[in-house]
Amino acid sequence: MPRTSKSTVYNSISGLYLPDRNQVSLNLSAMSALPQSQPAPLSILNCSVLTLPQRQYHLNDSSTYSAYSEPTLAFDIKLNNDVPNFLSPEGFFQPEKENAMKLKTIAATLILASTTSMTVLAEGTTPLATEKAKLSYSLGAMLGERLKNDFDNLDLQALSQGIEDAVSDKKLALDRNDMIAVIQKAQQAQAEKMQKEMQEQAQNNQEKGDQFLKENRKKSGVVTTDSGLQYKVLKKGNGPKASPDAEVTVHYEGKTLDGKIFDSSYERGEPANFKTTQVIPGWTEALQLMPEGSTWELYIPASLAYGPGGIPGRIGPNELLTFKVELIKVGEQETKAVN
Repeated sequence: MPRTSKSTVYNSISGLYLPDRNQVSLNLSAMSALPQSQPAPLSILNCSVLTLPQRQYHLNDSSTYSAYSEPTLAFDIKLNNDVPNFLSPEGFFQPEKENAMKLKTIAATLILASTTSMTVLAEGTTPLATEKAKLSYSLGAMLGERLKNDFDNLDLQALSQGIEDAVSDKKLALDRNDMIAVIQKAQQAQAEKMQKEMQEQAQNNQEKGDQFLKENRKKSGVVTTDSGLQYKVLKKGNGPKASPDAEVTVHYEGKTLDGKIFDSSYERGEPANFKTTQVIPGWTEALQLMPEGSTWELYIPASLAYGPGGIPGRIGPNELLTFKVELIKVGEQETKAVN
């Protein structure tokens, strides 16, 4: 579970993304840890070759987690702010917006750094006829896929010229500071575009969620709490209820409003174990209301889930979530009697 730990902060990052293997090879230069009065937004840990997981999960110990800003890039990171936004130990981690944006910037830096290792097809060589050609093409295709997603309206001829000049050690047409400035300007424009799209999506999701809850509360068996959480008892257990900070064992399946499954302990084939305070607020509330042995369906508004940040690639901003939750066991030493 989240807790503070000492980590190394890196200020130099280079590497190569391998989408066919879902791996990133990184080379890092470390600097001394920043003073506590100036905490780094994020630190990168244990970087060598990292395999992209199907979902985010416990990695080495309770202070290290696997996280990624997009489905195509993986880092081991430790955020200084230990926000308990975990669905389960095998579930999702939600970085702050600022950190998520910094991860995206790191990703762009990594992609640009990887171009220095490219080779160019020799004039007159049959494309893809040699290992050198295949390597060059593969690197170009990977770079193209990333740049297509991160930048709009690129000049492919100028892009090709920049790669050729860099790998051939020619004098670059632009000063390095000018290149950094133009890249940062483009990144800022792209970030503003993404932010606008996210705000529009957040408003749309909020309206859909509010409408669903308004209609759902009228249905037979649906209970609405003061917080806005809604639930329906599918099976009533007769065991104890969990106290705050109790450890519980559950099976669950989470869906978005359109019915898409984004996480399931059933699919993994084993239940999850965690404390009631180390999950999203809607879960924390529901787990203290459920008797052991119960199965409930939860309808959790965004304010009690992942809010306007969502989880990129998994859960949209302000998205309402539904869960089937089976409370298998409540920790024996931290229980309270059923009312």
